[in-house]
Amino acid sequence: MPMTQRDYYLEGRNNRLMEVYRRFAIKVAVSYGADESQAQRDFEELIDFEIDLANVSMLGVNKLTIKYLIVKFRLLPHH
Repeated sequence: MPMTQRDYYLEGRNNRLMEVYRRFAIKVAVSYGADESQAQRDFEELIDFEIDLANVSMLGVNKLTIKYLIVKFRLLPHH
């Protein structure tokens, strides 16, 4: 089952499908030549983003603001 539905992400990392998704994604990255440790770190960062995105999408389009997205996803460079 593909991880496309928001509900899977809202459950967080501690569900069976997320673990299967994690293992699959890392395996694919390594098969294309990625370092396994780096692939694991990259996947964790990706999942953090996808979980945040699922949470933001629950707010509804009308409640989203550019400022909120910039702050939430740290889109501005750190000074």
